[in-house]
Amino acid sequence: MKRVTHLNSLRAIEATARLGSYASAAKEIGVTPEAIGQLVRSYEAYLGYKLFRRKVSGVKRLTINQDFSDIILDVRDAFEMLSQSAQSLKNITEKGTLTVSVPPSFASHVLIPNMYLFREMYPDINLKLDISDDIIDIFNNQSEIAVRYAKSGWKNESDILFSNEKVFPVCTPEYFKNHPYLSHPTGLINTTLIHDLTIAGSDFPHWQQWIETFNIDYKDISSISFNTSTSAIDAVLLNHGVALGREEMVKKQIAAGTLINLYPELYLNTGRSYFVVHANNPTPKLVAFIKWLKSIYELECDG
Repeated sequence: MKRVTHLNSLRAIEATARLGSYASAAKEIGVTPEAIGQLVRSYEAYLGYKLFRRKVSGVKRLTINQDFSDIILDVRDAFEMLSQSAQSLKNITEKGTLTVSVPPSFASHVLIPNMYLFREMYPDINLKLDISDDIIDIFNNQSEIAVRYAKSGWKNESDILFSNEKVFPVCTPEYFKNHPYLSHPTGLINTTLIHDLTIAGSDFPHWQQWIETFNIDYKDISSISFNTSTSAIDAVLLNHGVALGREEMVKKQIAAGTLINLYPELYLNTGRSYFVVHANNPTPKLVAFIKWLKSIYELECDG
């Protein structure tokens, strides 16, 4: 590809030829008339030829020499094509499809229920959800942004959506009514405990740690285990037992009255938070999504 030179001069010449004066060209481009004149003269010196004829009167005081009239039309078409290409590049970053990687529980309980709000605000941005807990390299992955549930201590706290989540026993009002002994924590030994095995590791609070922390007599309690948080909560909603609900996943059901926090004072901190991870220099559509995502939490906290 040949190197294109004097682009600023050509832009000044095209605008002057179309508008008929340095002043009008300067107003359109956003520089002074003197700057336009200098750009035109420098290109004339490069060509060794005068490009414009000056008229004594009229709105268009400068007219392009006839020898260059056809070429100026080509220059105008070239700048129009360049402008359209630049707008197309801008549209790619502002519109189109945004790929978002989120854990299954976050998708089910946060993103999908609120997605209609995003569609109302940004109808030109299509979302593609990659439902995954996998650790990804955001710089070498198709996803432009990822939400992950991880231990606290993130280097940039502005990227925290929800900090240091708690877990506590939850069940439905109907289940509580049918098992009145749950009014005291010792009643748990006579019920079915639902285990959420989504997050492995001894440092994440599960039922045994909760029971030991609050000095509950531990026996062989009936239990059901699930390997996804969503399934564990679904089982609770179907009155199969009591689960340690993760705060972020059950707060809407508690607010709606479909779940109850059995013992509000008896909770454990997970030491984990939801984080947003994205590459540097985010595109406008990515900035819009991050702003919207954080606004969900601000609204919920205010509510």
